[in-house]
Amino acid sequence: MAASAQLHGAIRSHVTQAYEAGATPEEIYHAILLTLNTAGFPRMIVAYSWARELIERLEKEGR
Repeated sequence: MAASAQLHGAIRSHVTQAYEAGATPEEIYHAILLTLNTAGFPRMIVAYSWARELIERLEKEGR
């Protein structure tokens, strides 16, 4: 839903919560890729890029 509506804050919150709960980056990326059918390719790519940037930052911080 957040990817479809391009809600940057919601995507950041959900990615952070999933990552801190133990989801791997690959699992998070896969969940975002599943939005392709409902959100469409451009919106899915935007959500994917936001998630990728955030996960890279979280990994640098050692979370």
